[in-house]
Amino acid sequence: MKKLALFGATGSVGTSTIDIVRAYPDHFKVSVLTAHSKVKELVSLTHEFQPDVIVLSDESKEADLRDQLGSSFEGEILIGEKGLVEAASYDNYDLMVTGIVGFAGLPSLVKAIETKHDIAFANKECLVCAGPMVMQLVRENKVQFLPIDSEHNAIFQVFDKNQERSINRLILTASGGPFREKKWSELEHITPKQAVAHPNWSMGAKISVDSATMMNKGLEIIEAHYLFGVNESRIEAVIHPQSAIHSFVEYDDGSLLSQAGPADMKTPIIYALGYPTRLKTPGQRLDLLKQGYHFNFEPLETGRFPLYDCARDALKQGLEATIILNSANEVAVSAFLKGKIGYHTILECVKDALERVSNDVVETLDNVVQIDYKTRIHVKKFIEDKS
Repeated sequence: MKKLALFGATGSVGTSTIDIVRAYPDHFKVSVLTAHSKVKELVSLTHEFQPDVIVLSDESKEADLRDQLGSSFEGEILIGEKGLVEAASYDNYDLMVTGIVGFAGLPSLVKAIETKHDIAFANKECLVCAGPMVMQLVRENKVQFLPIDSEHNAIFQVFDKNQERSINRLILTASGGPFREKKWSELEHITPKQAVAHPNWSMGAKISVDSATMMNKGLEIIEAHYLFGVNESRIEAVIHPQSAIHSFVEYDDGSLLSQAGPADMKTPIIYALGYPTRLKTPGQRLDLLKQGYHFNFEPLETGRFPLYDCARDALKQGLEATIILNSANEVAVSAFLKGKIGYHTILECVKDALERVSNDVVETLDNVVQIDYKTRIHVKKFIEDKS
């Protein structure tokens, strides 16, 4: 039985993982559960799975958590970011599933790797901000690092490590989001409700907005660069509205290998949970004949999605720029979802930060944290000055 630490249990990755665990009660045990602020959901999962440890990262809701749990839970309760890091270091699990969204997931991820736990990885922001450091830790500690973003999982499945020199390019696919057929100039008055209404995938609010702006695809390009060690110039993205083929690996001999599947996160997650064994999915399947698929691909032209362009440019500039890019985007998207800024202002926030936040040398994880903090302060002030 494989013991799991599910970080971000109440988010979209977490709930999909829980569905798989329910389908395989003899294969998996949930040893660690974490959530940010959804106390009711965390309590329900705790009663169902009786983990050894639970963590609530929102310190303001500790009393509510303890009150709802009562005396029925005999495991350990940890609180705050320190609680996440402490739980990550425990030896009572085999595989961490990283479902925490954003930069906030970095400290616990690093601790899990340092304590030699295998990782099922869904937090692209951690690699965007600290890719060289994270991948170095993975190599030093000899842990398995299994991507569960659908695009990177697809590449992983057809990436022949014995033929790395024969790989010509990686091609990530993108649905194009809810505004695929519109120009950026037409999107000024888009509301949060419109932006999170993804046509194919069921995702959390932040990643849904990133998908609408196509920043998400830019972040995935950066993630692929660090995960697979492929130069930025050999990583591309194309629009594929059906979201059935999730990525391609092109080899020198002209072979274009791909992985196809439904727009269901259970497919890449169950691949990672069972690896190297393939388990039967409890999720959807892709029935090509029944659904009458016609696969279409469109170029992702420069200027069509300016936030995607920002991400690609940041990767060319280096790690300092990608940290600033990610931090500015996280603050801006949060402000947009709260109704504090308009849709176009997300781009303004990111471009201003990239132009005005000084690029420092990044040699350690402490440097990463410092640049992230400095960028967040800058963008929050930029937003305040505009309001």
